[in-house]
Amino acid sequence: MSNFVTQQRPFPNKLSAEEILQLENEEKILRVLQPDILERIKQCPTASRQRIEPFVVENNDAVYFSFLNVKDAEQRRSFVRKIQQWQLGIDVDLSNLPQPLHQLLQPHRVHSQRLMRVLILGAITGTIAGVLAMAVSVLVISGTELILGASFNAFGEMQITAVAFVIFAVLGWMVATPFFWHRSKQ
Repeated sequence: MSNFVTQQRPFPNKLSAEEILQLENEEKILRVLQPDILERIKQCPTASRQRIEPFVVENNDAVYFSFLNVKDAEQRRSFVRKIQQWQLGIDVDLSNLPQPLHQLLQPHRVHSQRLMRVLILGAITGTIAGVLAMAVSVLVISGTELILGASFNAFGEMQITAVAFVIFAVLGWMVATPFFWHRSKQ
């Protein structure tokens, strides 16, 4: 997101209760209250941990969401309010949060969005492959009819172009979907 500072601001390991209260009042940090989120943060793999580090900090024995690196105060307030509502059990759309936080708080939604995106891209690619195969089959049939003078319009009761479309649409979808799935992990 373009509204984030690229440079990390240091967060001291030990802040006084007054300093914590001031940062909370300024809506720059928000205490993590959900035990399952605390557990996810603690069990986070190293690669994921590096992605959430700008947004999660520990002080004394408490864990906080940190928004010190968000430039826009209004956006920061919006993030804090959405997470507060989410921690209270209100169903809130967190998709406009920074991606690492969204994945931390709603991993099931991020995964299903990825699955839908991959399936749609696979279907579009399969359809394009089917249309291209259909066009090529029309050219091959026309060329064969010109050269041999025989008619090859049908394959049983079905048109050859329709058969080519279905076969290549399915093959295109089957090849494209795993490709997009692996590509979206990166």
